[in-house]
Amino acid sequence: MSTSDRIIITVISLIIIAAVACGFYINGSPFSAANQKIDNLRLSYFGSLRSSIQSYAYTNHALPQNLSEITPSVLRVAKDPGSGAAFDYAITTSSSFHLCTTFADDSGNEQSGNETYYPYGAGATTHKKGYDCITYTVTIPVVPSSTSSTVPIEPPAPFE
Repeated sequence: MSTSDRIIITVISLIIIAAVACGFYINGSPFSAANQKIDNLRLSYFGSLRSSIQSYAYTNHALPQNLSEITPSVLRVAKDPGSGAAFDYAITTSSSFHLCTTFADDSGNEQSGNETYYPYGAGATTHKKGYDCITYTVTIPVVPSSTSSTVPIEPPAPFE
Protein backbone atom coordinates (compact mmCIF):
# COMPACT_ATOMS: atom_id res chain seq x y z
CA MET A 1 0.00 0.00 0.00
CA SER A 2 1.44 3.31 -1.06
CA THR A 3 1.77 6.41 1.11
CA SER A 4 -0.94 8.25 -0.85
CA ASP A 5 -3.38 5.35 -0.24
CA ARG A 6 -2.68 5.52 3.50
CA ILE A 7 -3.27 9.28 3.52
CA ILE A 8 -6.60 8.87 1.68
CA ILE A 9 -7.73 6.12 4.09
CA THR A 10 -6.70 8.26 7.10
CA VAL A 11 -8.55 11.34 5.77
CA ILE A 12 -11.72 9.30 5.06
CA SER A 13 -11.53 7.73 8.53
CA LEU A 14 -11.20 11.16 10.16
CA ILE A 15 -14.18 12.48 8.16
CA ILE A 16 -16.31 9.51 9.29
CA ILE A 17 -15.27 9.96 12.93
CA ALA A 18 -16.01 13.71 12.73
CA ALA A 19 -19.46 13.03 11.18
CA VAL A 20 -20.36 10.57 13.96
CA ALA A 21 -19.14 13.00 16.64
CA CYS A 22 -21.19 15.84 15.09
CA GLY A 23 -24.25 13.58 14.99
CA PHE A 24 -23.93 12.86 18.73
CA TYR A 25 -23.34 16.54 19.46
CA ILE A 26 -26.40 17.69 17.51
CA ASN A 27 -28.84 14.88 18.33
CA GLY A 28 -27.52 13.55 21.62
CA SER A 29 -26.44 10.02 22.28
CA PRO A 30 -28.84 7.10 21.85
CA PHE A 31 -28.72 6.70 25.65
CA SER A 32 -29.83 10.30 26.29
CA ALA A 33 -32.58 9.94 23.69
CA ALA A 34 -33.83 6.82 25.49
CA ASN A 35 -33.76 8.71 28.82
CA GLN A 36 -35.76 11.57 27.32
CA LYS A 37 -38.29 9.15 25.84
CA ILE A 38 -38.88 7.34 29.15
CA ASP A 39 -39.15 10.67 31.03
CA ASN A 40 -41.73 11.85 28.48
CA LEU A 41 -43.68 8.64 29.09
CA ARG A 42 -43.53 9.26 32.85
CA LEU A 43 -44.94 12.75 32.30
CA SER A 44 -47.66 11.32 30.06
CA TYR A 45 -48.63 8.91 32.85
CA PHE A 46 -48.63 11.81 35.32
CA GLY A 47 -51.02 13.67 32.99
CA SER A 48 -53.38 10.67 32.85
CA LEU A 49 -53.30 10.33 36.62
CA ARG A 50 -53.90 14.06 37.08
CA SER A 51 -56.97 13.89 34.84
CA SER A 52 -58.34 10.88 36.73
CA ILE A 53 -57.70 12.56 40.08
CA GLN A 54 -59.47 15.70 38.81
CA SER A 55 -62.50 13.60 37.80
CA TYR A 56 -62.50 11.85 41.17
CA ALA A 57 -62.29 15.18 43.00
CA TYR A 58 -65.12 16.64 40.95
CA THR A 59 -67.37 13.67 41.69
CA ASN A 60 -66.39 13.12 45.34
CA HIS A 61 -65.64 16.73 46.35
CA ALA A 62 -62.25 15.67 47.72
CA LEU A 63 -58.95 14.24 46.55
CA PRO A 64 -58.50 10.48 46.79
CA GLN A 65 -56.53 9.36 49.83
CA ASN A 66 -54.48 7.03 47.60
CA LEU A 67 -54.27 6.12 43.94
CA SER A 68 -56.19 2.86 44.39
CA GLU A 69 -59.38 4.92 44.90
CA ILE A 70 -59.41 6.13 41.29
CA THR A 71 -60.67 4.17 38.28
CA PRO A 72 -58.97 0.74 38.11
CA SER A 73 -58.32 1.07 34.36
CA VAL A 74 -56.08 4.07 35.07
CA LEU A 75 -54.02 2.25 37.67
CA ARG A 76 -51.84 0.72 34.95
CA VAL A 77 -50.30 4.19 34.53
CA ALA A 78 -49.73 4.53 38.28
CA LYS A 79 -46.43 2.69 37.87
CA ASP A 80 -43.13 3.98 36.57
CA PRO A 81 -42.66 2.68 33.01
CA GLY A 82 -38.92 2.32 33.57
CA SER A 83 -38.72 0.61 36.95
CA GLY A 84 -42.25 -0.74 37.42
CA ALA A 85 -42.37 0.85 40.88
CA ALA A 86 -45.55 2.63 41.93
CA PHE A 87 -45.52 6.41 41.67
CA ASP A 88 -45.58 8.20 45.01
CA TYR A 89 -48.74 10.23 45.61
CA ALA A 90 -49.35 12.63 48.46
CA ILE A 91 -52.00 15.24 49.16
CA THR A 92 -50.38 18.62 49.87
CA THR A 93 -53.50 20.79 50.40
CA SER A 94 -57.23 20.20 50.09
CA SER A 95 -56.98 20.87 46.34
CA SER A 96 -53.41 19.96 45.43
CA PHE A 97 -51.23 16.88 45.40
CA HIS A 98 -47.91 15.76 44.09
CA LEU A 99 -46.77 12.78 42.09
CA CYS A 100 -43.18 11.62 42.50
CA THR A 101 -40.84 9.25 40.71
CA THR A 102 -37.20 8.91 39.72
CA PHE A 103 -36.47 10.71 36.45
CA ALA A 104 -33.63 9.62 34.16
CA ASP A 105 -32.54 13.16 33.29
CA ASP A 106 -33.07 16.80 34.20
CA SER A 107 -35.79 18.42 32.08
CA GLY A 108 -33.36 21.33 31.46
CA ASN A 109 -30.82 18.99 29.81
CA GLU A 110 -32.78 18.41 26.61
CA GLN A 111 -30.68 18.57 23.49
CA SER A 112 -31.23 21.62 21.32
CA GLY A 113 -33.05 20.84 18.11
CA ASN A 114 -35.07 18.03 19.67
CA GLU A 115 -38.75 18.77 20.08
CA THR A 116 -40.10 17.37 23.32
CA TYR A 117 -43.66 16.16 23.17
CA TYR A 118 -45.67 16.73 26.31
CA PRO A 119 -49.14 15.28 26.01
CA TYR A 120 -52.24 17.39 26.42
CA GLY A 121 -53.13 17.63 30.07
CA ALA A 122 -49.69 16.72 31.39
CA GLY A 123 -49.55 19.95 33.38
CA ALA A 124 -46.19 20.83 34.88
CA THR A 125 -43.26 19.19 33.11
CA THR A 126 -40.16 20.58 34.84
CA HIS A 127 -38.24 18.03 36.87
CA LYS A 128 -34.77 17.27 38.18
CA LYS A 129 -32.72 14.18 37.48
CA GLY A 130 -33.31 11.55 40.14
CA TYR A 131 -36.20 11.48 42.58
CA ASP A 132 -38.46 14.50 42.10
CA CYS A 133 -42.08 15.49 42.62
CA ILE A 134 -44.45 17.52 40.47
CA THR A 135 -47.28 19.35 42.22
CA TYR A 136 -50.72 19.64 40.63
CA THR A 137 -53.77 21.65 41.66
CA VAL A 138 -57.29 20.52 40.85
CA THR A 139 -60.65 22.26 40.94
CA ILE A 140 -62.97 20.85 43.56
CA PRO A 141 -66.58 22.05 43.30
CA VAL A 142 -68.05 23.72 46.35
CA VAL A 143 -70.89 21.77 47.91
CA PRO A 144 -73.64 24.07 49.21
CA SER A 145 -74.21 23.70 52.92
CA SER A 146 -77.44 22.05 54.03
CA THR A 147 -78.36 25.10 56.13
CA SER A 148 -78.55 27.46 53.18
CA SER A 149 -82.02 28.60 52.26
CA THR A 150 -83.35 27.49 48.94
CA VAL A 151 -86.06 29.16 46.99
CA PRO A 152 -88.38 26.78 45.18
CA ILE A 153 -88.63 27.40 41.48
CA GLU A 154 -92.18 27.81 40.26
CA PRO A 155 -93.10 26.30 36.92
CA PRO A 156 -93.76 28.82 34.20
CA ALA A 157 -97.34 29.97 33.71
CA PRO A 158 -99.12 28.33 30.80
CA PHE A 159 -99.61 30.34 27.66
CA GLU A 160 -103.13 31.58 27.11
